[in-house]
Amino acid sequence: MDARAEQNGAFPHGPGAGRHVRARVTDYLEDALDGPARGRFEQHVAGCRACAVHLEQMRSTVAALGSLGRPRLPDDVRDRLLRAFRGPDPFA
Repeated sequence: MDARAEQNGAFPHGPGAGRHVRARVTDYLEDALDGPARGRFEQHVAGCRACAVHLEQMRSTVAALGSLGRPRLPDDVRDRLLRAFRGPDPFA
């Protein structure tokens, strides 16, 4: 990752740039980039086909996983797991 390039107002281009952008995709999708970093990210993706494709693939993956729903454990299994994780009560 080229931190100097980002500090100077641009995401890097050329060899290694994709790795830098991929490292920030999750932050972007979770709205965790500050305003200037978000703008630089969007500007880079607008001009970089490979990064734009990667971003869309990540959006599709998040949407697909989100549509799966949440599995439900049977109550007895859930209770046994919680007891195992909590371990013995040190105050008992």
